Parts: sequence; structure tokens; C-alpha cells
Amino acid sequence: MDNEDSSPEEEPEDSIDEYFRCLPTPEGWVFQVGIVEWDSPHTPHIKWKDFRKWQQEPSTKRKEQAKAAAVKRWFRTCSYCGELHNLGHMYNCKMCQGCATDVLGVVY
Repeated sequence: MDNEDSSPEEEPEDSIDEYFRCLPTPEGWVFQVGIVEWDSPHTPHIKWKDFRKWQQEPSTKRKEQAKAAAVKRWFRTCSYCGELHNLGHMYNCKMCQGCATDVLGVVY
């Protein structure tokens, strides 16, 4: 189930915590992952996707396990700068958009 979109908040580039949230629902708890999508070359937004659901509030360990699994699915490490990025910030499977600009001259 997808939920409302929101604008990404400004945080340090090395922080991926802004892409995860765990919320109570009428059925229990849901762990969501923020997927960066682009309306235009200059307009990113986060689309929240349900990733894990629990009937009771999850422990810190369960949330950490959900985050680790989500990172494997929706994040990649840039081969050029070595930083972990949301797939929406990747130019291709090996290069982030920032490095694509710096190395290849890609203009967004």
C-alpha cells in the first residue's frame, strides 16, 4: 500500500534515516521506506511504501532488521564516491547523480 507523498527534508547527505519510518495503524504497525521519485529534473519527492507490517509495536531489533532489508532493496553504493544512496538518486546501478554530474558532465 502506498501512502501520501512528501518533500524530502534537508539532512546531511550521509544520513539515510529520513527514508524510514515506523507508524501505528488501526491494524498494528507499519514500517515504511521512502522512495525518491522525480516529477521533473529539479523536483524530487518521497513516495512512502509499506515494507513490513506487525500486529504489535516492533522492537528496535525488528526495526533495524527491516531497515537492513530495505537498504538492500532500495539503496545502492556509488562506485565513484562510495556513498550509499536511495535508488532515486542514482544515475545508473553504479553511479550516483552527483558523480554523474562531476565525472560525466550530466546536467539535471
